Amino acid sequence: MKMIILATLVALAVGPTASAQTQKPRSENTQAAELRRAMQDPDYVFARMDTNRDGVISRAEFRAAHSKVRQRMSDRREARMERRQERQR
Repeated sequence: MKMIILATLVALAVGPTASAQTQKPRSENTQAAELRRAMQDPDYVFARMDTNRDGVISRAEFRAAHSKVRQRMSDRREARMERRQERQR
């Protein structure tokens, strides 16, 4: 459970990424900078999860954040697979 929460927080901090089909990936420097900020400032991550700004992360907010993380992970995996297939051609 702790790993899921940590992964959710880190992925939220890194921000949205899109598949290779819809957008160019953000620079690695930007992603690294956001990840460092998330690791140094837990309030930043909390603010991203607490969408209604009530100071509490509800189950619904956690589920929403978690589903975003899962979608980003899926998009990244899909983009990686597409790049691998292109290299094999």
